[in-house]
Amino acid sequence: MKTIWKYEVAVRDELRIEMPSGARILHVEEQPGNGGTGVCMWALVDSKNPMEMRKFIIFGTGHDIPDAPAKETDPDSIYADVAASIVGDILKSTKRKPIADHYVATFLTQGGSLVWHMFEKPDWME
Repeated sequence: MKTIWKYEVAVRDELRIEMPSGARILHVEEQPGNGGTGVCMWALVDSKNPMEMRKFIIFGTGHDIPDAPAKETDPDSIYADVAASIVGDILKSTKRKPIADHYVATFLTQGGSLVWHMFEKPDWME
């Protein structure tokens, strides 16, 4: 059954949140009176799905954000890409998806004096 769940978000560089697979993040915002950090995330979930650990990273406005490194070249993948092009498929990009493609939300804390930007942590940052 689909429902909306609320998760408390710790404002730190990296966090892990367990949620049903396929959960869709709807909103992140400071909720005064919530206790803890006061920042919450709401997600549309299917409570019948198995649980999975999702990884998020948070950057403050003005903080450095890493670029996606170039994809490592594997000779076997080159042949796979050539084969894919022969059958009309588009070649895979030689660069991994930039962090902006993993954007989740922007939220404010401390009465709007701090602005934070949340992203799902891409595999290349592991």
